[in-house]
Amino acid sequence: QVKPYPDQRVRPTREIQEFPALDVNIPHNTYRNLLFILPQSINFTNRPGHSRNLAVKVQILESEEQCNALSLIYGKSNCPEFSSEAYTAITYHNKNPDFYEEIKIQLPTYLTSRHHLFFSFFHISCQRKQDLNPIESHVGYSWLPLLNNGRLRVGDFNLPVSVDKLPPHYSMTSPESQLPGVKWVDGHKPVFSVSIQAVSTVHMLDQHLESFFWLCDLLESSNLNSHNLKLMDGSRIDDLEQELQRSVISMATESQLHSLVRFLYIILDKLISMLVHPPVVSGQTVNMGQTCFESISRILFRLHQSREFKVDSHQRNILLATYARHIFFIPTPGPSEVDPSSVHKGHYATMTRKKIVKPIIFCLNVKKATFSISSSNPDLSVPTSPDEPTFDPIASGVWKNSLGNSSFYLIMYFVQFSDSFVRHSNTRSSLMETQRPTVEGVGVRSVSHKLFHEELILLFVVSTGNVKERALQNAWFLLELTSKSMTQHLEQQELFSTPRAQRFPSRYLDDLTRLVKMFCHEINGRFNRDYDFAERLNCNLAFFIKDLLSIMDRGFVFQLIHSHCQMLNEKMRALLNTPPGSILQLRLTFLRIICGHEHYVTLNLPFALPPTPSSPSPSIGSTMSTKNNFLLVKYTLATKASTRYELTDRFTRQHYLAGLLLSDIKLSIDLLENGTPGLNKVQLYATTTLRNLLMSHDEDTRINASPKLKHSIAALYLPLLSIAIQALPFAHMFDDRPVSDEGNPGNTVVNPLTRSNTGINLTKVRSPKNIYLTNTLPLQQMSPESTQNILLCFLWLVKNTGRQTLRSWWIALPPSQLVSVLDLLFISISCFEYKEKAIVRNEFQRTSINRGTKKKDSKSRLQEAILGESSARREMLMRRRGGPNFYIHISKTEKSATIGATKEGLRWRKDKTEWKQVKHGEKLKQSAEETILAKNFSAETTMITLDTLELIIDIATEYNDGGNNTSQMLSSALRVLLHCFSKHQSVTVLKHTFAIQRSIVAKFPELLFEEETEQCADLTLRLLEKCSSNITTVRMQAAASLYLLMRHNFSMGNTFARVKMQVTMSMSSLVGVSHDFDEDYLRRSLKTILTYAKIDTELEATSFPEQVRDLVFNLHMILSDTVKMKEHQEDPEMLIDLMYRIAKGYQNSPDLRLTWLQNMARQHSERKNQAEAGMCLLHSAALVAEYLSMMDHKHHLPIGCVAFENISVNLLEESAVSDDVVSPHADEVCSEKFFSPPGLIAMLEQAVQTFSLAGLHEVVDMIYNILIPIYNHEKDYKKLSNIHEKLRDCFTKINSQTGFGGWERMFGTYFRVGFYGRKFGDLNKGEFIYKEPAITKLPEISYRLETFYSQCFGAENVEMMKDSSSVDPDQLDPDKAYIQITYVEPFFHEYEDGNKTTYFERNFNVDKFMYATPFTLDGKAHGEMAEQYKRKTFLQVAHTFPYLKTRINVINKWETVLTPLESACEDVKRKTNDLLRTAKLEPPDVRMLQVNLQGAVLTSVNQGPMHVANVFLTDIPEDSKLWIPYNDLRLSFRQFIHACSLALKKNKSLISNDQKEYQREMERNYNRMNENLKPMVNNQAIVQLMLTASNEQLGLC
Repeated sequence: QVKPYPDQRVRPTREIQEFPALDVNIPHNTYRNLLFILPQSINFTNRPGHSRNLAVKVQILESEEQCNALSLIYGKSNCPEFSSEAYTAITYHNKNPDFYEEIKIQLPTYLTSRHHLFFSFFHISCQRKQDLNPIESHVGYSWLPLLNNGRLRVGDFNLPVSVDKLPPHYSMTSPESQLPGVKWVDGHKPVFSVSIQAVSTVHMLDQHLESFFWLCDLLESSNLNSHNLKLMDGSRIDDLEQELQRSVISMATESQLHSLVRFLYIILDKLISMLVHPPVVSGQTVNMGQTCFESISRILFRLHQSREFKVDSHQRNILLATYARHIFFIPTPGPSEVDPSSVHKGHYATMTRKKIVKPIIFCLNVKKATFSISSSNPDLSVPTSPDEPTFDPIASGVWKNSLGNSSFYLIMYFVQFSDSFVRHSNTRSSLMETQRPTVEGVGVRSVSHKLFHEELILLFVVSTGNVKERALQNAWFLLELTSKSMTQHLEQQELFSTPRAQRFPSRYLDDLTRLVKMFCHEINGRFNRDYDFAERLNCNLAFFIKDLLSIMDRGFVFQLIHSHCQMLNEKMRALLNTPPGSILQLRLTFLRIICGHEHYVTLNLPFALPPTPSSPSPSIGSTMSTKNNFLLVKYTLATKASTRYELTDRFTRQHYLAGLLLSDIKLSIDLLENGTPGLNKVQLYATTTLRNLLMSHDEDTRINASPKLKHSIAALYLPLLSIAIQALPFAHMFDDRPVSDEGNPGNTVVNPLTRSNTGINLTKVRSPKNIYLTNTLPLQQMSPESTQNILLCFLWLVKNTGRQTLRSWWIALPPSQLVSVLDLLFISISCFEYKEKAIVRNEFQRTSINRGTKKKDSKSRLQEAILGESSARREMLMRRRGGPNFYIHISKTEKSATIGATKEGLRWRKDKTEWKQVKHGEKLKQSAEETILAKNFSAETTMITLDTLELIIDIATEYNDGGNNTSQMLSSALRVLLHCFSKHQSVTVLKHTFAIQRSIVAKFPELLFEEETEQCADLTLRLLEKCSSNITTVRMQAAASLYLLMRHNFSMGNTFARVKMQVTMSMSSLVGVSHDFDEDYLRRSLKTILTYAKIDTELEATSFPEQVRDLVFNLHMILSDTVKMKEHQEDPEMLIDLMYRIAKGYQNSPDLRLTWLQNMARQHSERKNQAEAGMCLLHSAALVAEYLSMMDHKHHLPIGCVAFENISVNLLEESAVSDDVVSPHADEVCSEKFFSPPGLIAMLEQAVQTFSLAGLHEVVDMIYNILIPIYNHEKDYKKLSNIHEKLRDCFTKINSQTGFGGWERMFGTYFRVGFYGRKFGDLNKGEFIYKEPAITKLPEISYRLETFYSQCFGAENVEMMKDSSSVDPDQLDPDKAYIQITYVEPFFHEYEDGNKTTYFERNFNVDKFMYATPFTLDGKAHGEMAEQYKRKTFLQVAHTFPYLKTRINVINKWETVLTPLESACEDVKRKTNDLLRTAKLEPPDVRMLQVNLQGAVLTSVNQGPMHVANVFLTDIPEDSKLWIPYNDLRLSFRQFIHACSLALKKNKSLISNDQKEYQREMERNYNRMNENLKPMVNNQAIVQLMLTASNEQLGLC
């Protein structure tokens, strides 16, 4: 039973010692001293006599008397707990048995040389013949001493066995020695094998450890005689100090690691005790300090290098961490060792050194003459006297130097401490030093006890070489021991009530200073080549200094922090060509740990703002004269209030830790301004540190209980405002949608902060219509996470700072600074908007980062390569998988532009399969509590923004500068408010937003109706959006705000024409862009507005109610168009046609027409119709140019839409109507900001991007021809440089894509589509030309239209007409819908054909098309060649492609019939042209050349041309009207032969040797064909006939 055994009824527990295959290396923590005996075998084969049934008895003896055997052998379960003997089992009739017993022995605590194991061997008689014969017969004896030279013997042993009883004093020798008169079994050979294992916390089983502890025992013995000392093996010790040093070093370096670990804690205690209590031999102190320190460093290094031991999150060895935290305790002196009279009077022990090594002097910029040699350590320099000058980093101005070419400074100043902190002492005293009387004949002073932390730091400082390197690798352990030793020392000596400045001697403070400088020197020297080591060292130092803040003079600790920052700053300044991000990261890590101190708030002195730099702790009280205090107070009162909240030297001195952290954040922004790369990680670390500090303040209930206290703490971070303003140009814009990524100009949102006073100049034009604005972000930008942290800290600051403090502070700021504050609020609204988790994830995937565009994975690239972005092949593959419901799905998912968003993508993206979707959805699903927290957080940040916005509006009204500053600030405030309206907000937030909006309109009506007209348009749009909300409260608030907006506008001039126009335009824009607004709710809100107008008694007698009714009527008409658009939402062509008709109806209202052109551009961009989207933008630009020309024409601007005619004749549609219909100077016309030169530039720039995406680089050149004169006039040479660079890229692409036929660029495919049947309504009997994506096949568009109209009318009512023949509608079933689709090609007249030579010219500005239909006179489609006729049908559309829409109605149609002879001539000419084009192509295309040659001259197919010649050229036709076509065909064949000759020569010069036989075969066939055709093509008879025939005979009349 295991004692104590509480319950007797429970089954007993047996303790079993485990012998694992691999050693478990953990230190001993309980006493255990066990020995396990395992007899292996015995060989009595050569022993005479009957000894077959053998057994072994095992005993442990202290003497040679077996009767006195020790009862230390553990018994078995049914035996007593301990016994004095143990037996092995018997193997019957076996003289060479093997044994399997395990005998467990409890070893005595103290073993002597007499202790030994005694083995007795018996023969057991199994058949008893006579009663006189005993059962047990002794057949042999053997023994084994337990100690060998003082060490426990373990392992495998082979022992000889004695036949006779052993003689006296046998235990003093080993069994291997010969004993006189003893007979041995088998001639003294080892016949008995036994194994011995020990599990002991007493015996080390390692010679190095045992030697070390042997010497420790010798030194601790009371009768120590230096002249008669021996080692364990008996050898004499000549030099105890040298032997002790050798033993200590060998123990640390040569001992087995598992033995070292098992006795680790005892070894460390011994070394620490030896370091603190130097051994004294014969009255002389044995110098062991450096040796013990080196030994400890070696042990730590071995543990650090081993991978067997666990480490914690800080990479600290668990064994060492356990020792430092739970086991270590400073050795205390005995009562007789302490002399109270010697406290503060004794001299510090000087270590004896055989070789002096000068350490590195880390005190920078200090003259050597100001230092002398320390009495405690001759190798260390100290100031000689207080009167000598010392280095003052502040007075010297070294920190005011700039970093490289930067214009910023590093905040590194610290409070000037009083003279009591400058300790210049030539002696070093220890609180626990005791001096012994000097021994005669020995001139060395001995010290019985030292303070561990003082000695350890001193040894650390003076260490060099490998010792220093190993100590630095495990500095955390040594520093933790130091801090714990200091704390225990203060507790033991009851010094916690002592002032901090008097707790530790000055020499110890000097050593700590040198230690910090040494650490900083190592960090600076290694961070480039071994950053991980430098980071660990930096963290170790930070944790150590953090601990010192709790026990030492805080002023001195602040000096250590200052030294650290100073040396890292020097290193940062020295890095000329290396980015300082790494060194700044180290400094931020250091500060993060320091700022985690429990008294962080108190250390920063937040509760009072005295004008003088206060002492960082009560122990550093700096006494100043009354005169000095008065002068400083007077100076402070004279300083502006705003300067108190800047990051100045005074602020940093007073709030030191907070000032350092804010300085580092500012430094990262300064580096970003200078273009330093790789700062994202540093900025994120710095801002996260500050954010976590503020979070800790919020979680502190003591701070939250007192608003006044919270205001005081917030004052610590007031300089953050200027830092956030400085970071504003580099902030991440959370609304960015780069055009180049999505190809969608409608999704583009630009950084709105374009004013020069904010440091941001992203674009020259800013407009609420974000579709046309370009985004040129700076090269360096903060990551989304860093921006979010900065904004969060900024909002925390304005929330927790007193309102009166903010008011008095901000009213003294210049207006530009307040505008920057508003810009911060603007970004905050976007940053903290509540979004669904999936939306947030997509946002950070798009912006990360920080971070660069991620490469697509292989599956995505494969999918994109197969399907393309918006190709016909993509649609074909998708609908094959999607079935008949494909177009329902595709219409809903086209906006995402990804297949993975719908079920069609399951084949390609395995992570989108149904079972994984369910699993993934469960993983991402937010709990209800998390969702509520996220919503409340978003609402709180917005409420803080609104509260701050209201404060700034109040401040703006107090400016007395003629209105300039007020207008600027109010304009920015209104922009922030509108941005808040545009985001998802809670109902509570919206109530306050509406209230502030109505307040601004009531206080400053001129701002909206005269100055910021574009923001008035935005406001009306946002109010209309809220009017369509499904929440009654929101609709009521929006309707009231919209009505009051009209009312205020009417009160200014008895009309609200401006608001009327803006509301109409906003309604049109809302209808064309938004797909989620509810028409019914919007109509209800309009009805509410009418009700307000009816019950408004003040304006009842005016025209205001009538004007409101007219406006509401117009809005209802626009909503009617909305109903039609929703009906055709699934039909993109009909939807665009409807929007086109609406825009056409606003021909006399340029503002509304421009709005609908924008809506059409967005629709086309969403469907990837980039060419059509670009044309919508060009139409908008032409419209603006037309009205700019009417209002005030300038020579550098285009002369109306005529300037765009060379791009497309369609743009002439934007010609202005007559002045009697439209007056461009009226308030309600052309009031948008786009009707200005900057607006025109913005639209043209956006058109350039769109046409670039479409591959129409030639159009880009034409647009830039319009833009270049404008930029020349503005002398914007940087922009001109960018334009010419883009033009170079465009021309390079054009040149590289001019292959055969220009097939590298496919602009579109055209089809004629005819609709027949009453079900089509307005489309009945209409013919259209559809422009489809490139390489769209006829079956694809047929399937698409058939599927769509089958869903509309039913599959049984839709019929596709397979042929292209003429259709008679009267012969068709009127109850069915017929669709006829024919592939058409662009057609050019002969005068056009010669001018349009490039692929672009033959596919741009195309308005005529042609398709051919074969037929015969007997009614069949195909027949013999001589009977095959061809009907060519020509179609002309109303506008040229590309246009505002993708289908254009046919306005003209004519036909031409070709005779068989004319048709054959046309085919031969086409083949000839193909051959000549490929033969003259540069660079040559061998593949296309050989394809055309195969169709012309190879034997297998050359029957085609020869058959044509034999049919038509063998005989001259009798009909004279066919002579001209006959001669034309003859001449065509002559040109055909010539073209084949040129192509063969070209091919011969291009082929390799393996194609020469192929070339010869083509040449033979060409010669054969040439011989056959010569008689036909050289027949001159037809020429004579034509010359003699009249025009009437030839059919020319």
